[in-house]
Amino acid sequence: MSQKPSGKVYYNQFINSFKSYVAVRIFYVYGNDDYLKDQVVSLLQKNYTQSETRDFDAITLYGDSCSGNDIIEHLETLPFMAALKFMLIKNFDALKKADKNLLEKYCHNPLNSSVLVMVSEKADNRTTLMKLINEQGIVVECKKPYNSTNLLRWLDNELRTRTIKMDLKSRNFLVNNIELSYQAAEQELEKLHLYTHGKNVYTLEDVETTLGAYRENNIYDLQRGLGAKDIKQSQRVLQNMIASEEANNIGVMLTAMLTRYFLILWKVHMYRQKNYSDQEIMKDHLSEVFHSFRDEYLRAANNYSIGQIKSIFSYLLEADTDLKSININETTLFLLIYKICRI
Repeated sequence: MSQKPSGKVYYNQFINSFKSYVAVRIFYVYGNDDYLKDQVVSLLQKNYTQSETRDFDAITLYGDSCSGNDIIEHLETLPFMAALKFMLIKNFDALKKADKNLLEKYCHNPLNSSVLVMVSEKADNRTTLMKLINEQGIVVECKKPYNSTNLLRWLDNELRTRTIKMDLKSRNFLVNNIELSYQAAEQELEKLHLYTHGKNVYTLEDVETTLGAYRENNIYDLQRGLGAKDIKQSQRVLQNMIASEEANNIGVMLTAMLTRYFLILWKVHMYRQKNYSDQEIMKDHLSEVFHSFRDEYLRAANNYSIGQIKSIFSYLLEADTDLKSININETTLFLLIYKICRI
């Protein structure tokens, strides 16, 4: 009988060889690219669960609001309707050491009736738990692209999976004219699919057209860049916004929207100080934010302290005053972005 695969693999290797991992019952998904991690989790959910039984046999817990006993209890409970119990733990980094110790015992002899998926930012291979996970399961690394070569490799893989043809010149043009992000590349592929009405060949003209038609950035892209303190991305988005409309026209709207954005980050800090878990904050206290974007606000709050947000409010007030004066120019907006990112 062939040995069950185990150990560390990279995202592309995992996606391309997934069929060889179907007997695995422990998965550890980590890295700094949330989009790739979501793709891995989606693939696992698709293959290990069924829509009609997920309410009974698919459980999602969060490391900052669950205990080791909760996890073990679910793992050791036989599935009710499905063939397997599916246990997903997000924010695994936040799980307390004592709770991780309980998981060590489980990982020595994992049940074949349960699939355990842990999602984390990091993997500390010095710990006994990670050594066991490497022995008994699969560790999937999901890193952000370092350069356009990484993005091109990902694009080639996606085109092959989708059976779409695209010559090298078109592929290079695409990856060199978008944000250095797998998610951004995936969004451009979706736009190409819509623009070409589902054709299986994308030309350079198709790529140029869709990039030109859809590259208009908006306030939400700017907020995302500021949330990550990515000054280059934020300034690039602002430049595109100004190119489509006069700075005077967008300025007051921009300061108002950014004030609202940082008020929400302030709110996240206030609830955290009251010992609410991130999951509770997302579920019950961010009703003004569309649910699929709430985790972005929580990540952005990690990049700004309460003291920094106070200073940002003063920057916004100063900019708003300048924007309403007769001496307004683009410099005011770019200086505002610089001060926020460099605080």
